[in-house]
Amino acid sequence: TRSNMKIVVYSKENCPACVALKARLNKDGEAFTEIVVGVDLTREDFLERFPQVRTMPHVVFVNEE
Repeated sequence: TRSNMKIVVYSKENCPACVALKARLNKDGEAFTEIVVGVDLTREDFLERFPQVRTMPHVVFVNEE
């Protein structure tokens, strides 16, 4: 169920779409964890984890069971 899901937002600096997504999640009262690529995680590590992703933000729902 959704109540067991954690939202992880991968973002980058100077990204208007990232800012808009985070604002929307905050407005909706959704808790999320932000990982800034290039700060919290290297670009190389991000591409290793998500080789098909080419746009930001990238949202992952993690099951916390």
